[in-house]
Amino acid sequence: MGSAGAFFLLSLADQKRSNCIIHANTVDDACMASVSICCCFAEATVGIMRKYTYTSQNWFAKVTAAVVPGNILTFGLVGVIGVLSHVDSDPRTASAQFLTWLTVLLWCIILPTCFLFSNGRRAWNYLSISALCVWGLFFVLRGLQA
Repeated sequence: MGSAGAFFLLSLADQKRSNCIIHANTVDDACMASVSICCCFAEATVGIMRKYTYTSQNWFAKVTAAVVPGNILTFGLVGVIGVLSHVDSDPRTASAQFLTWLTVLLWCIILPTCFLFSNGRRAWNYLSISALCVWGLFFVLRGLQA
């Protein structure tokens, strides 16, 4: 197949006569080429093929990346949200309970997301850099608030 194309399913009469597939760079070009043909369905395809197929290879490195820097990132995000919402440290308040359960929710999002990285090193790098940035933001916001 070409890099980009438009595929048209023709009307039933045209399909019985010929199975014609029109390749063009855009849908407009294909419609201009097939003025006399009744197009009942059009699907434009982008010729971008995935360079990476998602696998569970390297799963131990990815899971440890989610556990160590993923937890640090989660605690940093909850800290930033706590600083921005002026939550006190009393665990009996509703806002503190919200942040407690938000920690679980965020980490449950980060854990399966770590498998979207192509390898364990990339997961460690991205999650570690994100954790450092979030904790830096936390300390800056806390310093500005004091």
